[in-house]
Amino acid sequence: MREAYKTSSRWYFRDLARRVGADTMEKIIRGIDCYGNMNYMGELDKFWVDGSLMLSVDEQVEFLRRLYSGELSFRKGAIDTLFELMTEIKTADATLMAKTGTFFEVNSEKNVAWYVGIAEKGNRTAVFAMNMALPLDTLTSEFLDKRKEITKQILKSQALID
Repeated sequence: MREAYKTSSRWYFRDLARRVGADTMEKIIRGIDCYGNMNYMGELDKFWVDGSLMLSVDEQVEFLRRLYSGELSFRKGAIDTLFELMTEIKTADATLMAKTGTFFEVNSEKNVAWYVGIAEKGNRTAVFAMNMALPLDTLTSEFLDKRKEITKQILKSQALID
């Protein structure tokens, strides 16, 4: 799971979704009630990347805010594990928990590249979501790294990370 998370291993998460099953997946998504258009009716093992599940930046931030504040009905141990997996930077006074992702825009020649997460420093917390629409021919690590670079520059300017 740890390696699959780090590499956004689609095959792993597609297999996991099939093992979870449609009924349980529906229950989980309906229980969240703030996750974009809540459309999980695409293929069970790829609805989150094929464009049927759509989230705005604001919806992504609201989901992460509610997850962070414990307002969602996930087990605390599961949330703690997720935040551990998401941790990119951990210092004595600051933590950056984040995740990248991409999906293909429906009926478009673009990919959407995400970088979402939570930054904590001292008694301050910021929940963020960055997405960039990229033409198909620019889906390279150089362009994908920009979503993280830009976001980290903003977090640094707000003194949330060093």
